Amino acid sequence: MKFGGQRDPRYLAPQHLARFAEEIGIGLRTAKIRMKEMIERVDRAIVTMGEGDDRELLSTPVVKAILQVIQQRERKMNSLL
Repeated sequence: MKFGGQRDPRYLAPQHLARFAEEIGIGLRTAKIRMKEMIERVDRAIVTMGEGDDRELLSTPVVKAILQVIQQRERKMNSLL
């Protein structure tokens, strides 16, 4: 899936976020606010998962790898804000 014309999330830049906002018909400020909210929801979900009955699940190799990818994507998205 492309995001503002960029297919590889490792190479996202601010202009891709601006293009994405334009493509979906919202302002750049609104796109940044929504992206920040989404990142916060993902973080809360991970914390909740670590506190609940599913906490053993977080220690499995596959889930650890998935969490690493999520953290990388969050860092990239935060760099666009």
